Amino acid sequence: MVVNDTEFLSERAQRLLLGLYRANREVVKSSLLDFVPNTYSLERYLEELLSKDLIKIREEKIIRRTYYVSLTDKGRAVAEQLKRAQQIAENPDAEKQQASVNPS
Repeated sequence: MVVNDTEFLSERAQRLLLGLYRANREVVKSSLLDFVPNTYSLERYLEELLSKDLIKIREEKIIRRTYYVSLTDKGRAVAEQLKRAQQIAENPDAEKQQASVNPS
């Protein structure tokens, strides 16, 4: 299922995905430079996410060319799993408590 896609995402690509998830909206591509060291890296990580159908990029030409990035449904699902994994890593006891409350 979707979990397998996260196995092959680099750490920075995961950060980008989570940043988009937290934004919860379409963002200007250049704003994602906060997550990577330079423009070249940003392009590489966006291509990684795009190739796995986790994001979509929209181009708009009004006064100048602007690119907008947003999550696909698949990207949102993967980001939710990454966020959950982070929460478990930060507080493993919470997962145990959740499992005892809701046994499968």
